[in-house]
Amino acid sequence: MSPPSAQPPRRALVLLVLLYLAQGMPFGLQSVALPVLLRQRGASLEQIGLAGALALPWLFKVLWAPAVDRWGTRWRWVAAMQAALAAISAAAAVSIAADGLDIAVLAWTVLALNFAAATQDIAVDGLAVHLLGKSGLGWGNAAQVVGYKAGMIVGGGVLVWASASLGWPAVFVVLAVTYAVLFVFTVVFAPQTAGQAAAQSILSLREVTRALAGELRQPGALATVAIITLYKSGETVVTTMFKPFLVDRGFSAAQIGQWVGVYGMIASVVGSIAGGWWVQRKGPLDALVAVVWLRALSMGGEVALAALDPGPAAVISATCLEHLFGGALTTAMFAWMMARVDPKVAGSHYTLLASLEVLGKMPAGWASGWLTAHSSYFAVFSSGMALSLAYAVALPWLQRRAGPGRGAAAS
Repeated sequence: MSPPSAQPPRRALVLLVLLYLAQGMPFGLQSVALPVLLRQRGASLEQIGLAGALALPWLFKVLWAPAVDRWGTRWRWVAAMQAALAAISAAAAVSIAADGLDIAVLAWTVLALNFAAATQDIAVDGLAVHLLGKSGLGWGNAAQVVGYKAGMIVGGGVLVWASASLGWPAVFVVLAVTYAVLFVFTVVFAPQTAGQAAAQSILSLREVTRALAGELRQPGALATVAIITLYKSGETVVTTMFKPFLVDRGFSAAQIGQWVGVYGMIASVVGSIAGGWWVQRKGPLDALVAVVWLRALSMGGEVALAALDPGPAAVISATCLEHLFGGALTTAMFAWMMARVDPKVAGSHYTLLASLEVLGKMPAGWASGWLTAHSSYFAVFSSGMALSLAYAVALPWLQRRAGPGRGAAAS
C-alpha cells in the first residue's frame, strides 16, 4: 500500500534546502577540490584515498549528538554552527591571502568546516523529523538531499571552477559571506517557519543515550546496519578515484570542477527530486529496492571510461548518468532511515543512522587508492560496480530481516 501523498509546508521545505545547503559546501570542497589539488601536486593515490579521513566528524558526531538533543535549543545550535562556518571560512581566506594556498591549511580548514557542519546536521535532522512527519518523507528528504547537493555544487563545483580566475582567498571569502547570509536568514526566518514543531527533547542525557543503545538491541538491528552501511560501498570505491582518474587522463581542474562538480551535481539534484517523487508515491522501501539497481547499472559508464581514451562528451555523459541515479538512491535511503527514527530522540537517533551511513563509505574510500595503485582504474571501477550489483541482489532479503521499523512509512 502506498503512503499518502501529503506534502510538508512549503516554508519548511525551503528552510531545509537552505540549512542542508550550508552543510554540503565543505564536503564539496573535500570531495572535488582536494583530490584534484592533491593529485596535481604529486600526491599518491593512497594519500588521496586517506584524505577521506577529513570527513571523520560526520562519523563521530553520534558521540556528541545526545548533548545537542539535550541541551540548548536546536535553533541555537544551528545559528551557532553557521556563525562558526563563516568564521572558519574567513580565517582560511586571511591565511591563504597571506601565505598562499597550502594543502595543510586547506585540509585543516576542511576538517574544521566538516566538524561545524556535522554538528549543525544533528540539530537540523532533529528538526526535519518533527517538521516532516511520516507523510512528508518523500518531498522532505528530496529537499534535504537537494539542499546538500546544491551546497556541494557551490563548494566543489562553482567555486573550484571559479578558483582559476578569482583565486583561492576569494573562494573562501565567498564561502564566509554565504554562511553569514544563511546565519541571518536562520535567525530571522526559521522560528516563524517551524513554530512548536521543533520542540526539544525533555529526556535527560542518560535517557537519550540509553534509548540509542536500546535501538541497537532491537530485532533486525544487524540487518538495518547492513542496509545502511553497505548501500554506497561500491559507489565510493569508484567516486573516490574518479577525479584522480580524470587528472591522469589529462583533464584540467576547471574541466573536472565543471563536469563533475556542476553538471554531475545538477544531475544528482534532478535524481534526488525524482527519488523524492518515487518515495512519496511508493514508499521508501519500494523506491529503495528499485533505485539501487538503476544506480548499480549506471556505474557501467565509468567502467567503460576506464577501458577507453575518453573525450569530454563521454566523461560528461557517464558522470551525469551515475549522479542521476546516485541522487535518487540517496533520497530513498534517507527517507527509509528517517521512517525508522524514534521521535523522542529524533536528532540523536537519526544521527546514529547517518553516522552508520558515513562509516560504511569510509573503508571503501580509504582502500580505493591502495587498490588502484596496485591494479588499475578499470579493475577498481569494475569491482565497485560488482559490489553495487551484489548489494542490489541482497537488499530484499536484508529488508525482510530488518522488519518494518517504527513507522508505517517504512513498510
